[in-house]
Order: sequence, then C-alpha cells, then structure tokens
Amino acid sequence: ITRANGVDMVFVTWAWSPYLDDYASTPYYQRGFREMNEVLENVAAENNIPLFDFEAVMPDDKKYWGDGRHENELGAEIKGALFAKFLHENGLIKKSPDAAQDK
Repeated sequence: ITRANGVDMVFVTWAWSPYLDDYASTPYYQRGFREMNEVLENVAAENNIPLFDFEAVMPDDKKYWGDGRHENELGAEIKGALFAKFLHENGLIKKSPDAAQDK
C-alpha cells in the first residue's frame, strides 16, 4: 500500500529491557520479541525495505526504560538520536520539493 502511494518506509526491530519486573522480563515474551524481530528482518530483506535494527543498538540498561517495553525520557532521547543517525547515514531523509520555497 505504501509503495502504491509513493510512500517510503523503514522497518524497525523491537527493543526492550529484561531488567524491569514486568512481562518483558519473562522468557516467553522475550522469545516472542525475538521472533517478531526475525519476521521483520525477513520481510524487509525479501521486499528490499530498509531495516533499522533498533534492538541491536538501544541500551537495555533499566535507567533508560520506564518499564520493560517503553523508554523513559532519557531513553527517548537516545532513541531519537539513534533513529536520526540511521536515517541520515542511510540517505533516507529527503528534502521536500517545496523546501526551496520555504527559505
């Protein structure tokens, strides 16, 4: 649907912290997170979709997490920087045709 409408997309793996006392710390949820990430990686590769492996680069130290699956303010700052770096380094940020008019 996105391609049919000229929209670019990026797949992103799920990151979590196993160090907080919630369901993200349980083995069966962690297995599910890993399985979901594997599906994302496969679908991205099969369809030539950029994949940001967020799980591989987001620190899982509990100081960055509000709970095992949601970043806190400090984690959100890191997340934003990591996403921006990935998009920039992979040439995925494009100027809009109207950008020249905005000057």
